[in-house]
Amino acid sequence: MKNRSIDYMKAFVIVLVVIQHAVLAYNVGFVFDDSYLVGGVLPVSNLTNPVHDTAQWSGFNLFVGMNDQFFMSLMFLISGFFVYKSLKKYGTKSFVGRRAKRLMLPVLLGIPTVIVLAYYPAALQSGFVNGTSPIPITEFFRGVASVGFMSGPLWFLTMLFNFNLIVALVYRFYSKRKKRPSWLDKITLKSPFTLYCILIMLSLLLSASLNLVVHPIFWFPLGFASFQFTRLLHYFVYFIIGILIGKNDKLDEIFSEKSRISQLWYIFLLIGILSYIITDTMPNGYILKHTLCSAPISFAVIGFFAKYVHKPNKVIDNFSGNAFNIYIFHIAFSSWIQYFLLYTNMPAVLKGIVAASLTLILSWIFSDVFSKLKLKVLR
Repeated sequence: MKNRSIDYMKAFVIVLVVIQHAVLAYNVGFVFDDSYLVGGVLPVSNLTNPVHDTAQWSGFNLFVGMNDQFFMSLMFLISGFFVYKSLKKYGTKSFVGRRAKRLMLPVLLGIPTVIVLAYYPAALQSGFVNGTSPIPITEFFRGVASVGFMSGPLWFLTMLFNFNLIVALVYRFYSKRKKRPSWLDKITLKSPFTLYCILIMLSLLLSASLNLVVHPIFWFPLGFASFQFTRLLHYFVYFIIGILIGKNDKLDEIFSEKSRISQLWYIFLLIGILSYIITDTMPNGYILKHTLCSAPISFAVIGFFAKYVHKPNKVIDNFSGNAFNIYIFHIAFSSWIQYFLLYTNMPAVLKGIVAASLTLILSWIFSDVFSKLKLKVLR
């Protein structure tokens, strides 16, 4: 039986992802620089967002900055909840095959279609800024293919598949052993305090230390996907912790109204906000910001949904059912809406609200229609 609190929380995180990309164009200090264009295309490693608007508002910087500290960590944590049970149910080979179909097939199909379509407005904006004719989308596609396809938000699915593959191989190794390590079966991680300490300490050791030598905004290109190098091990830790949380059927206990984490959600939120403020005022505070903010804010979100979100809602159920496809398709809607808003004189706040609202609605509708058509085709 599905846990509604978890499903609705996943939907909430997808909403944050959509809003994040929809308002990036209006962050103060983000400037469109077409000097990055190589042969008419813009390498993803040099691109914060396909479209950058001159209308900007610092409030969006605050939202994006705060959101960035936890939402992807929470997504990796949630993604680990049912991995162990799936491995036990399907076995290693079937599990990897199902994960490849679920995660990598959308990546392989989405990069040359959705992502290319999403980044084409970068070439259009170059023409808009310089008063020149933009290159046709067919030429843009060939240019992208020549310098390397960008993955956009689909980097998450690529990294998630690799994490699943690593865990599956480890599981296969240990499942074949006659004597399994007893400590694996003893790990339950029910205490919020224990979880908090583990996440903070491991993240400090594996991620924050890397920030001393590599800048946090550095995106490391690997094949057709790019990821923030200093966060690789951080995300893996959250994924593993998610697996350990879910391995002993403790999710219903954690996501109950009377669980410890649900009683302390506002405390964790306060800790997260204070951590953000303190590190924001510290010299080189960026080294610790992501590590110190991820765990408490993630716990606050989990605790809030565990305490207050249990009643069914048909609208949210529909959105939750389409959340995966919304994640895949939203970037194309976001960039094109931002591009068309370049031609308006609306203030940045209004542009951000319009872009976020339209991106959510249109990507939701498209995903719902896509899901229904896919079901008809498969019948």
